[in-house]
Amino acid sequence: MKGYWPVCLIVVLLVLSAVSRGQAADSLLGYRFKRISVAEQAAVLKSPDGSLRLIRAEDVIVLTNPFSNQEQEFSVVRFDEDLAILETDGEWGRATWVVSMGDGRQQVSVMEPRPLWKTELHYTGERRE
Repeated sequence: MKGYWPVCLIVVLLVLSAVSRGQAADSLLGYRFKRISVAEQAAVLKSPDGSLRLIRAEDVIVLTNPFSNQEQEFSVVRFDEDLAILETDGEWGRATWVVSMGDGRQQVSVMEPRPLWKTELHYTGERRE
């Protein structure tokens, strides 16, 4: 029975890594950046159904997931070397999405403001306003 633990642990890690890769790939609702031109401040965006679309800096785009009809509106801030910087409404204000195209893979990072808590919990367990 003790010999099965390493095998089970490896299987669980493989499943978790596959699930995390799937979530990262769908973070732009299945859309992928194909090319980014810094000089022209434009990029080619491929939709999940395969159609291509030219977007430019300061455009407002609505991305729709064809499977769930989920929509999200993004404003294109600018394009840098292998980066697309987008903004959208977040839970607590404007969220900045940075799409990196390094090594031919698309990676999405989201930076969103978080509210400050009105109360803080001290090490003694007492709450203070």
